[in-house]
This record gives sequence, C-alpha cells and structure tokens, in this order.
Amino acid sequence: MDKKYLNKLTCIVEDFGLKRTINKQESMHRALFEATKPGYPPEEAQDPSTKEGISNAIASEMFARCRALATTTHFAHLSTDSFSEHTALATFYEEIVETVDKFCEAYIGLYGKFITLPPITPEMKIAVDAIIELRDWIMKNRNLITDDSSMQNIIDESVELCNTTIYKLQKLK
Repeated sequence: MDKKYLNKLTCIVEDFGLKRTINKQESMHRALFEATKPGYPPEEAQDPSTKEGISNAIASEMFARCRALATTTHFAHLSTDSFSEHTALATFYEEIVETVDKFCEAYIGLYGKFITLPPITPEMKIAVDAIIELRDWIMKNRNLITDDSSMQNIIDESVELCNTTIYKLQKLK
C-alpha cells in the first residue's frame, strides 16, 4: 500500500478518536476502507479534472451536506414552538438520513467508494432556508454526479423530500 495513502488513513482514523496506529499488517484499514483492493482508489476518481473525479467529489459533498442539514433540522425540530413545524422537521431529518444513505450505498456500488469527504459542518439557520439551499444545490449539481437513471431516481427522492418539507414549513402553520 502506498505510504502516502496509509498516512492519510491514519489521520482519518485518528480524527475519529481512535488512537491506534495503523500499519501494513493491521486489518483495520481494510475493514474501514477496503483500500488494499487493486486499483483502489481509481486514478480517474482522484483526478478532479476528470468526469469521475468531479462525480466523486460532488457525490461526497451531497452526502456531507445532507448529513449536516439533518443535524441542523434536528436542532430546529427541538427548538420550535410550532407543532406542524416540529413534525415536518422530524420527518425531514429522519428521511434525509435514510435517503442519503441509500444514495451513498448505490453510488459506491456503481462507482466505488468516496475518495474524500468535505469538511461541512451544521449551521444554525432558519430550517426552511437551509432546506431550500440544499434543494437548489442538488438541482444545480445533480448532473455532475451521474447520468445513471437509478441514481437520478434517488436524487429525485431527496429533492421531493425537500419540496414537501418546504411546503409544510411555509404553508402549514
């Protein structure tokens, strides 16, 4: 295994609070990342100038944005005084996690694992504004991820969840 890649794995594992040192003999890095497979990560996916590299980067960003928004909307769910907002946000943060998990598993099954995950953190925003922002970002970037119809269907589910939640938050008081 490439030493540079092994060092990157070590840093990632340490960032998650695991203080063990990874070495070539340990199987932990295999279980976490399957990085010892021949040809992984694919060279094309590592190059941000290729279609595969752009796809991988945008797909991983979609995952990170959805997970961050799940946390943001969970906080909003717990702090609202409105019952309709409370229930709409509960549905959103539960379903966006399931939808983005399905998206990631299908993406990885089709194209391989994400090379990196961007450092996106939850922000305290007005929930409906944050959901609109996510929906607009997905619509703008969806075709950079893939043109595969099964993947586009899962992306559609994410957009539909955003749209129905926006409706509930704006129109049902």
